[in-house]
Amino acid sequence: MKHSVYQVVDELPRVRSTAEIAALIRSRPELKWAALLDTIFDHDSRRLDLGSPGLNCYDFPELQALGAVAPHLIGIAPDDTMETQISRLITHCQGRPMLSFIGTARSLEDVIEAWRAVHMVSVVDEQKMLLRFADTRVLAYLPAILQASQWERMCGAVGCWAYFDRCGNLAILDIPGCETSGADIQIDREQLGALLEASQPDALMALIADQMFDIVPWKQVASERYTMVNDACKLAKRFAIDDHADVLALAVAAYLSEGASNSNPHLNALLGQRAWPSGSLGSAVVDAEIV
Repeated sequence: MKHSVYQVVDELPRVRSTAEIAALIRSRPELKWAALLDTIFDHDSRRLDLGSPGLNCYDFPELQALGAVAPHLIGIAPDDTMETQISRLITHCQGRPMLSFIGTARSLEDVIEAWRAVHMVSVVDEQKMLLRFADTRVLAYLPAILQASQWERMCGAVGCWAYFDRCGNLAILDIPGCETSGADIQIDREQLGALLEASQPDALMALIADQMFDIVPWKQVASERYTMVNDACKLAKRFAIDDHADVLALAVAAYLSEGASNSNPHLNALLGQRAWPSGSLGSAVVDAEIV
């Protein structure tokens, strides 16, 4: 059976994960709770029917064109149906980084309004970029890349934010104790570079799965595949290799060798020599019989 290119995080043990979220919600009864569901991952598949579509986070004139792939907030009430609802959400999202949980002292409508100005962030030369923080891969690295005031702005009216990381472990984000309002988020050149670097392994994984499906080591869980490609990106950075085709070649070699190429001394020697024409590292790797 063909795997989805979106199977990029480890599947969750449903019973344990449901219990973890239910326990978190019960531990913070002063907050209203909701699931944040990134429906872009449902774009080519059947969406989850929970009896309510939830609240569209892009339901604003300036974001209307993105409404079909918008994140949705789906309220979770701490009643007898809570664990069933959480379990259905987790089952539906298996393998896809599209689910996190937020607690707020305000209304869900207030959360969406607070997020309105931070979906599109300003980057260099006043360009706008969509910041897809409902994707838990992106959410994971934002606190380290954003300035403290920017992260505070991103959290908006959120009092608790939890998600499952690539390995299926529950992560609870550190939420600032106060809220900044009003200003858009301005991403400087260094932060933009950090965002692009952080997203590079996932972009390469998606490209390979789409165009070279048969070389993907599907028997490895998603987090292990990510480690292979991430280590290849680190290797490229270490040897100052920035040609996209050459970085892709390192990722392909990592997949073909199930990660062994990243620590292969022959590959390290080849990269140190830099004797291949830019963009043809893949051929050099094959000629050197590294894979």
